[in-house]
Amino acid sequence: MFFEFKPFKFPFKLTDSVRYFDSAVLILRFNGHYGDSNSLVHFNLYEVDRRMQPDTTFLPFYNLSPDLGINRSKLWGTKSMQARMYRDTIRLKYGDSVYAKVVNQLRIPLNPGLARALFEGDSATVYGNDSIYKSFMPGFALEAQGTPNALHYFGIIGETGSGIEFYYQSKKGSARDTVRTLFAFNNS
Repeated sequence: MFFEFKPFKFPFKLTDSVRYFDSAVLILRFNGHYGDSNSLVHFNLYEVDRRMQPDTTFLPFYNLSPDLGINRSKLWGTKSMQARMYRDTIRLKYGDSVYAKVVNQLRIPLNPGLARALFEGDSATVYGNDSIYKSFMPGFALEAQGTPNALHYFGIIGETGSGIEFYYQSKKGSARDTVRTLFAFNNS
């Protein structure tokens, strides 16, 4: 599956109140499956090898041979899931306290070095406009590994819960990390 997540607007700037970056997670909303719900599917999240063309949200053209490839030198993250596991509640914690509960999400922890570069990007090198951003981050490729006996369906367009969440601590002196979803599917 090839897709991209972008900021909601350009130029984009993170708040200046960030003390330090902690981690990031790519989230895809699980919409169902076909096949064996106990079959383990191994997902690898890579960067695509070239800029994606404008998306086809309104007039879809499905192509089983897209003009995209996988840049295997940029592995953003991995995750293994069974379809039945999406029903389980995931408790998001800071320390010992739970601050959120989620279900029906594929949550892929992102490579810390790649995620940090995306998080710390500035408007000159990353977030000035759509073209600059696409040169830095051309898009993602989610690949299922092996021969699982199940297909997992994910929603991106118009789905709440799909995007990238960055975890960081703010300078406001709070001991609690700030969690913000900064990127989501954008059909521009």
